[in-house]
Amino acid sequence: MSYYSKSEYKKIKKKFDEEWLPCIPCRIEYLKEFVGFEVATKLDFSKESLMIVSQLLLDNFKDPYNYGLSDDKQLLDAITTYIGEVYIKFGNGLISWKAFNIKPRENEYYFEGVLIFANGNGNYPPSNYPYIIHHKAINEISKIFNAFIHFDVENYKPIIPIPGRGGYAYQYFILLKDESFTLQIVEDTIQNYNLKFSKGFELSYYNDKHLLVKMSDDYYFHFSFDDSAGLDEESQSIASKYQGEKDKSAIASCKTRIEFWGDEDPNGDYINAHMSLLDLFISNEDIFIYDFRNGMFYDEF
Repeated sequence: MSYYSKSEYKKIKKKFDEEWLPCIPCRIEYLKEFVGFEVATKLDFSKESLMIVSQLLLDNFKDPYNYGLSDDKQLLDAITTYIGEVYIKFGNGLISWKAFNIKPRENEYYFEGVLIFANGNGNYPPSNYPYIIHHKAINEISKIFNAFIHFDVENYKPIIPIPGRGGYAYQYFILLKDESFTLQIVEDTIQNYNLKFSKGFELSYYNDKHLLVKMSDDYYFHFSFDDSAGLDEESQSIASKYQGEKDKSAIASCKTRIEFWGDEDPNGDYINAHMSLLDLFISNEDIFIYDFRNGMFYDEF
């Protein structure tokens, strides 16, 4: 992550003030034209209308890695602008747009505006999109919105971002046959491996459902426990498509899982490390390790 210099940001801000802000109505109009008249009448900047744009996001952007990098960027810009305008409407004059001061990275969607609180804290809506798209979390925008507009300016504490480089690599679902399998077991297993082989996997928790494994150069692996509604249906779907020798009924019965992933790793520097971690659990009979991107189980590669 790199920031504009003062002279660079001065130019960016000038363009933002003179071109980006005045075109907010243009982007909103584009969004309404895209959805058609009937749906457009419901885009009334109400709290409820955020569910409509959430569904638009999920319907039109399927890849949490490469969303908004082509012709779709115009639609994504319009969706993001609309979300921000709803926040501003309910922000009691304490929320406004500001030119984003972080430089765009290659092959990453970039939105020029960031929402700023009166106390200087900010929110960049696209930072939530990979999670929303990946998890099909249609309620996430509304949840963030509710937290956003009910903040106490004097006592506001910004959400601490998840450590690491961002992005996703080496993604797996660890399906739990036995719901007594917990992140504590994951932590203990890795710690025992550290002690036995003098390895340096540094462990910490982002929250009580998210275990972090820190590598060198601030690269992280993540184990995130998920017991949200609908996971049993996803397990049943995995089982119905599976053609191997594993017990399909056991796969279908999994109601909870731990999601494993690493930060983005375009050069494959941590491919061996991710395999070393997963290999610690490959013989555990309480779990299935499923590579959902390739539709295969880890021990069947």
